[in-house]
Amino acid sequence: RPLVAARGREDAHILLAGEYPGRQEKSMGRAWVGPASEVLKKELARVGVSMDECRLTNLWIHDKVNDQAELAWHMKQLIGEMQGRRVVFLMGSDTARAFLEISVEDVSGLEVTSPLFPRSVELAVASVNPAVVLRDGGVVGEVRLACQRFAEALGRLK
Repeated sequence: RPLVAARGREDAHILLAGEYPGRQEKSMGRAWVGPASEVLKKELARVGVSMDECRLTNLWIHDKVNDQAELAWHMKQLIGEMQGRRVVFLMGSDTARAFLEISVEDVSGLEVTSPLFPRSVELAVASVNPAVVLRDGGVVGEVRLACQRFAEALGRLK
């Protein structure tokens, strides 16, 4: 299983954390370069957040597997990416469940907290996975709302 590396500014104070890499991410070995990335980039840009100013990664840095030891390793990697970051945008059901032990649908667009977050994290907002927009019948509304609320929370933090 090829690993998909985080990408973006090493010194970014914002971490965008999704669930797992898609087909293009796996083939290129870089996180957030496929169609869902375009959805996220567009929606964040609408609210004044540039993906170029962020660090991007996923909970799973290769194909998701049903193995608790694997999940623990991936969690450790993601928590490591969170170290020193002030802001986290958690996207997707697996990511929400891993950190919040709750369904993402219950917290999408809301500020969240987790005892697993490093002390540097001052703000975290949850969102559904931007890839939902790409599915049959998918609509952008839930992602758009989460991005809007994320931007509003960022504005209060600055």
